[in-house]
Amino acid sequence: MKIISWHGQLRGLHGVSPTARLVMGELGRLADCRGAAICSIDWLVEATGRSRASVFRALAQLEELGLVRRYGRRMNDRQAASVFELRFAPEEAASSEPMVEAVPLSLGDARPIGKNDNDGLREALHAAQASGWTGEAAQCLGATLVAEGPRQFWAPIRHAMASGMGFDEALTDTIALAWQALRDNADELIASRRPWGLWTTIVVRRGLTRDVAFASRPIPVETLPDVSANDPAPVERDRWVALDDVSGPLRRIVDGLVSAGMDETIAWAGTRRIAEIACGDPGRRHAIAGADVRLADLGIDPTVARAWMTLLVGSRRGTTAGILDLDDADIAGRCAALVRQWRSAA
Repeated sequence: MKIISWHGQLRGLHGVSPTARLVMGELGRLADCRGAAICSIDWLVEATGRSRASVFRALAQLEELGLVRRYGRRMNDRQAASVFELRFAPEEAASSEPMVEAVPLSLGDARPIGKNDNDGLREALHAAQASGWTGEAAQCLGATLVAEGPRQFWAPIRHAMASGMGFDEALTDTIALAWQALRDNADELIASRRPWGLWTTIVVRRGLTRDVAFASRPIPVETLPDVSANDPAPVERDRWVALDDVSGPLRRIVDGLVSAGMDETIAWAGTRRIAEIACGDPGRRHAIAGADVRLADLGIDPTVARAWMTLLVGSRRGTTAGILDLDDADIAGRCAALVRQWRSAA
């Protein structure tokens, strides 16, 4: 079983400056299962020990090589931490070639639709459906799937790998599944305000159903990785929380922590990791959060980590409410208290 690690891409990264390697390593450490991270430049400066100018030069080099994409964000009418998307290193790109053969599409010279262009995806879907899934619109959708599929559907690809598929098989099968989902759910996607998000959700669900047969097979002992005492606490394979999943109650926590003065990078990465741990054993998730190495890497004290878990799901005995039972004032107060605790423990 081949596991792809964004941080592990550093081992095959050549022709970049030492600062670029440090920046890529920090982004890889913060990235979710799809290779996305929200990170401030100040965080990268502190984490790498390099100047702001050096960090910006490193990011420019990584973007030029196609290894990183950076998108600006705004929050409350001010510039916020950027969204970074990591890409496979060039030597890994050849692994994605089978997906072009797996989906019988004539792509022509069609240009892909950007993953944030919901209107463009909706229009192409409507045109492709009207033309019987042939012609320019269908080619445009095929080009979009080829260009964006490996990143957009990375969660089901990785889940398939964890369930026993090889990388090529998981990638090829997931791309074919995504194309079929596009056709089967065209009307629903066209009617959606966010067809990109709905498409991803459908593919993730279908991927989980597909992987049941693979997950039921025993994994050969020799394929299990060695785990040291310092490794992060395990999270079950179908319980990854991607950056796009941090919405609703989770987003209220992030916004509350940032408003109370917590660094955006820590607020996003910490909340995402807490949510992953929360999907596990209800009786152990507070203890696991307190002992989690990834949270410790963010500078989060065990006491703060447990309080963070309580903010999300409530206390173990139910005496303290979680996020679902809090109003805006309660959330603001609890987040402010957590930030004070975080600062005092720093």
